[in-house]
Amino acid sequence: MKFKANKKVLTGRVISALVSLPFFMSAAMKFAHGPQVIEGMAHYGWNESILIKLGVLEITSILLYLLPPTSVLGTILLTGYLGGAIATHLRVDESAAAPAIIGVIAWLGLFLREERLWDLLPVRGKEIVYVREIIINRPLAEVFNYLRPLDNFRNWNPFLRKDLKVNLQSRGTDGQVGYVATWDGNREVGSGEQEITRILENERIEFELRFKKPFAATNRAYFSTEAVGASQTRVRWSMTGKTSFPMSVICVFFSLDKMIGGEFEWGLSKLKSILEK
Repeated sequence: MKFKANKKVLTGRVISALVSLPFFMSAAMKFAHGPQVIEGMAHYGWNESILIKLGVLEITSILLYLLPPTSVLGTILLTGYLGGAIATHLRVDESAAAPAIIGVIAWLGLFLREERLWDLLPVRGKEIVYVREIIINRPLAEVFNYLRPLDNFRNWNPFLRKDLKVNLQSRGTDGQVGYVATWDGNREVGSGEQEITRILENERIEFELRFKKPFAATNRAYFSTEAVGASQTRVRWSMTGKTSFPMSVICVFFSLDKMIGGEFEWGLSKLKSILEK
């Protein structure tokens, strides 16, 4: 955990340093009163007399941003400065994408290197639960016996369809506690391993999922079966875990339950078609 934290802080420092370079260059050009700068200021409706003031504001804000004790204050000042830049660009009907992107990256750099913010910003991890189920027209024992070997999961795993050349390996005795199935695929599939951790005969098969790429995470999952008739079985597929950065940021804008749940639904539908064939 300490190594990961140090790596995150180092990444934040590198990002912050890169973000600072354009501000230092911009301030230097303002102090030099170059003709291009004066022409640019006139284009945006600003008088040459405020060049030094803007340069001092840029230097002050970026120094406060880089210094750990005042980094939060510096980022707030930078945000205000960039907000003015955005308004200036929009006023002359120009794209304001550049200052907006710089602002987002500046906050990202601060977040990664400033541990005090990790528990404050709305990007911290949270517990997630995905659950989907389906009724299969087959007796419970038949369904459970098919679910038990992880090798059969390959036939209806919705994620593997995104890479037909995925490398699949295994170790241990399939269908027994301790069996591990591994995968290593493209960017969409990523890499990781799935281990059977518990089996309740004709009821439930539990797993531990250890994702390595594209994001490291450890989740719990299970397949459960329940008889709803002499020849009908309810199959439930569930996975629980905790989101971590940057997935926690993605969760703010997208519904992971809809995305992952949709994959579960596809997989269960495929399972149904296989067993009822």
